[in-house]
Amino acid sequence: HVCLALACVQLLVSLWAFLQFGSGGLVSAVDPAEVAYFRSAMMMLVPAMILESAYSLSSRSQKLNVKLSGTEMSSCVVLEYFVKLLCYGCMAGFGGGVVHRNMRAMGPERGCYTFRYMAWIFAVPTLILLNNYPLWRQQGV
Repeated sequence: HVCLALACVQLLVSLWAFLQFGSGGLVSAVDPAEVAYFRSAMMMLVPAMILESAYSLSSRSQKLNVKLSGTEMSSCVVLEYFVKLLCYGCMAGFGGGVVHRNMRAMGPERGCYTFRYMAWIFAVPTLILLNNYPLWRQQGV
């Protein structure tokens, strides 16, 4: 229960910080290499999501000798891939989306992509859940 509560707290604090703290001004021109990176990230996510979806569906429908926790974890992974695919698709389709200057980065100016930030707000609690799920199953949580 503690890890799940901490994951929820992390999600809420991240959203609060994103809405409360100021960011740099909007970046007017996004590097085309970054947009190409978003497209290649999408191309890597699609086959992974298809394979994970196929595993999840086959283990549920065929009554394979797979523990239920494996199919539940697989469903979480599919959901995470879907959210990331959606966010990277928005960044690729809208030329990076809403991009602010990252005022907290050291070195050369870097963009802070809103869609990427949103994807990681969702990804971190999901990864905490996936890493702790086997322990929770052992303890009967």
